[in-house]
Amino acid sequence: MGPPGGPPYGGPQATGQGTNGKAIASLVLGICSIVLCLGFLAGIPAVILGRMAKREIGEGNGTGDGLATGGLITGIIGIVLGVLWLLYIILVVAIGVSSD
Repeated sequence: MGPPGGPPYGGPQATGQGTNGKAIASLVLGICSIVLCLGFLAGIPAVILGRMAKREIGEGNGTGDGLATGGLITGIIGIVLGVLWLLYIILVVAIGVSSD
């Protein structure tokens, strides 16, 4: 047993600033935009938060640049998939209307 009052050897240590919350939120929203087919609803906020997080991290406010980049990329993919889905729906409706 170690002495009370501190973390055990090899335990987590306080390093000051942690991971940027906007970077985490960006990645979560980006993944949701793809996996849950939320497209624009989650993709656009993912891109916005990812850009904000990258700027803040660049200014020295926390860590998580990779998470922010992942959020940007997955958000963009979600937006693109949302656009393709919208175009598909428009095409299906147009074909359905013209076949009547």
